[in-house]
Amino acid sequence: MSDGLLLVAESKANGDMYAACRFLTADPVLYLETGDRRILVATGFDVELAKRTSAASEVWAVEELVAAERAQGLGEAELDLARALNAVRRAGVTAVRVPRWFPLAEADHLRANGVEVTLDAADTVATRRRTKGAAEIELLQAVQREVERGMELVRDTLRRCDVGGDRTLQLDGSTLTSERLAAIVQQAWLSRGLEPVPPIMAGGAQGADPHEHGHGPLRAGESIVFDLFPRHATTRVYGDMTRTFCVGEPPAEVREAHDACRAAIEAALAAVRPGMTGRDLNGIVSDLFRERGFPSQMHPAETLDAPRPWSYIHGLGHGVGFEVHEPPSAGTQGFSPLAVGDSLTIEPGLYRPGVGGCRIEDHVILTADGCRNLNTMDYGLVV
Repeated sequence: MSDGLLLVAESKANGDMYAACRFLTADPVLYLETGDRRILVATGFDVELAKRTSAASEVWAVEELVAAERAQGLGEAELDLARALNAVRRAGVTAVRVPRWFPLAEADHLRANGVEVTLDAADTVATRRRTKGAAEIELLQAVQREVERGMELVRDTLRRCDVGGDRTLQLDGSTLTSERLAAIVQQAWLSRGLEPVPPIMAGGAQGADPHEHGHGPLRAGESIVFDLFPRHATTRVYGDMTRTFCVGEPPAEVREAHDACRAAIEAALAAVRPGMTGRDLNGIVSDLFRERGFPSQMHPAETLDAPRPWSYIHGLGHGVGFEVHEPPSAGTQGFSPLAVGDSLTIEPGLYRPGVGGCRIEDHVILTADGCRNLNTMDYGLVV
């Protein structure tokens, strides 16, 4: 029985597909690995481009593959089913392994026509691309430099602001909003070859929600969480970093929370090693927060004698590559050991509903004896 690994997706949005075929397209394509063959099925007008630029050893035109079905007048959904079945048959494959996100309709159609379909439990492509080599690390470093350039632009813009009577920040005579500042950064990214992925710029109480992007006026005297994670338009890799700023003197509780986050990231950077699990690394940070009275997922408020109102409500980090969130995990479910070449964020944060948030995030690559930090920007709170 001949078997293969089968993927069907658009590579522009799917990190596994792009990692497998290295052909960028917004149209769903089919990729099949069997033995030494790497087969890509694309639209006819993309065939020559795919032959020149993709990682495939063979490129087939979908129109040729489903010519008989098109002549019968079948619809697009039926042609998609025929594409997968005909590709497998033409390659001489009788069984395929598919990723967890593989289209259900196409899996059912293959099974109904005698092809054995099983889950790729090893997550072959995701596992293969998890370990970053020297060339990939340099791509990640290049993007991270641009992310830091964006964060410096954020800080410089905040420093240029005047403060209104209601504490709103005024830039060149008009109110600085989250949306306005995001647009300034996104325009700079576009000019430097990055996709303008909407950043998080959440001020005051909005910052208590880690995934709130922020809206409306930004104000002095409160924490503002800035999380930037653009993707390079050509290399397709993401960057990711977070800093928390305050224009003017922050409230005592904000400074205390920020000091704890700074201690947490410094402890994690010093402790991270290949062989330890992401959960273990998260535990180091959770323990540090517990010692300072801050609850976490590992140490809920009810287990602390006098819990603070700020808490650590998420995991410590995640992998970064062709997707902004990918393996490995450094949260409570990060049971797999970290390894040399892992690309990982470390981002402790504390949050208080109704008041705000503080988060600091660096992006590191694991090395044999620790990590290489791709970030160089300081952790200063006050701008």
